[in-house]
Amino acid sequence: MENVVKLMRGLLQCMMRQVDKVERFKHTQSTEDSLHAKYNTATCSTVVGDDEWGHLQVDATSLFLLFLAQMTASGLRIIFTLDEVAFIQNLVFYIEAAYKVADYGMWERGDKTNQGIPD
Repeated sequence: MENVVKLMRGLLQCMMRQVDKVERFKHTQSTEDSLHAKYNTATCSTVVGDDEWGHLQVDATSLFLLFLAQMTASGLRIIFTLDEVAFIQNLVFYIEAAYKVADYGMWERGDKTNQGIPD
């Protein structure tokens, strides 16, 4: 269990370095302000630029939040500070806003919106 806590805390620390982008995204809803999807595992720095990759990865961030909730409910202590609590809450708002952003992603099909209508 110690390794999974380290993993989740490492991902959290990488994402928290982008708190300004998360806050900006809620207002701009620009994919250039999206939370980065790729990190250097040794430094937590981003590995590609804002315009070099489709960073609007709603699924990855949502899965992180889901696993975090499940692990916390099981008794694992992953969140330690109020700043981390605030950031996690901000990620929930980020996902709410990101879900509404038109994006083909890698599939390059559909009408670019999440309306729940099959192609």
